[in-house]
Amino acid sequence: SNQYATLITENRPRRYLFFYAHAGFSNQLYALQRAMCIGYSTQRTIIVPPLLPHIGSRTAYKFGGRAGKDFIVANKIAVDDAKTVLSMDNQTEFPSWSEIINYDVLTKKTGVHLIDLFDFMRMTSESAAAGALLNHTVDIHSMPAEIDDWIEFLDFFNAHFGNNTVALIGSAFTLKYEEAFGKYDKDAMENIRRATLGFTPSNKLLYLLRSAIIHVPQNYVGVHIRFGDTYHLSLCDEKTAAEEYKKLLTVIEEANVTKGSAIYLGSKESNAKKCFEEYSHHDYKVFTLNDLLNVPPSDEHTDRDLERRKMNAAIPSLQDAMNEIYVDLGTKHLIIDLVLISLGYRIFFSRVSFRQHYSTFQQVIEHRHESRTEFLNHIFDFNADRHDTNMQV
Repeated sequence: SNQYATLITENRPRRYLFFYAHAGFSNQLYALQRAMCIGYSTQRTIIVPPLLPHIGSRTAYKFGGRAGKDFIVANKIAVDDAKTVLSMDNQTEFPSWSEIINYDVLTKKTGVHLIDLFDFMRMTSESAAAGALLNHTVDIHSMPAEIDDWIEFLDFFNAHFGNNTVALIGSAFTLKYEEAFGKYDKDAMENIRRATLGFTPSNKLLYLLRSAIIHVPQNYVGVHIRFGDTYHLSLCDEKTAAEEYKKLLTVIEEANVTKGSAIYLGSKESNAKKCFEEYSHHDYKVFTLNDLLNVPPSDEHTDRDLERRKMNAAIPSLQDAMNEIYVDLGTKHLIIDLVLISLGYRIFFSRVSFRQHYSTFQQVIEHRHESRTEFLNHIFDFNADRHDTNMQV
């Protein structure tokens, strides 16, 4: 079905949906996806909240990390964020998702329009809309925790928000409505899922990814070890870590990954590489983002595909490319990890002192890996002067 395409119209109703953002990068990405499902069905433009900093980021930030809050408190914090935005002098102070995601492509793929909170609060033609957000009140105390019927949910939504210029829905991440929405419109659900979790990078991010991947061996394996948020890996022989490392290496060996293969290892723990090398008896060539950050741009021993590089526009250094993106440093590092792991010809995951059934970050990596070949070509072929925003990546 191409039903979603009919929503792209200049005469669409000027109504908006805003939500409370919290938790880490991948959870915020899932929240955007879930908000877009509601925006699609109600023909509302999504007001995109600020991209919150990576946990532990030392970057000066006007928006701190936060955990999930109840409906009323979450809405209050969302309104406070809007007030904070009004005090900003310029847009570079606002940590926008558009720094890393191409909004135009997202809209073309889904039919859902987006506007940054910064731009929304400064609209001159519809200043009443911004005022409606600042003075927002609700007459309900929560959103439905679970829904089976999307039409019933829309009836509930419209009963409370139908006449509101801005619908403020609390935490979009906690609204796990994909199954009900998928039954309502399977094609729209798939379009939104693919477009958000496998988002097309902004031009700035494409330059950053090119400047990183030229230092990566052509055939490598991606590995991500997800440690619990409160867990710190200090000693490699710590029982829980030892068990998980051994399980991970057994899986890698059973997958017939050749000894001596290059492995890109992503993890929040600084000792993760040392312990991996210790348990693998140094059978693999393990490298991390820190290794890439220390590679001189002119090191031809690690440059990837030099002939293709010469055919493209000049590639900036990794540090210069990072400086062009106005989000916190921790998030930039996390995104590079996410993409480079996903672009390995094989990917493997492990979880240490973390829930065993899933990690949203690893789910996003898996989704990106599904289009590995196309995405690699997009990174290398990208040129800002001829960027094809219709490219399906």
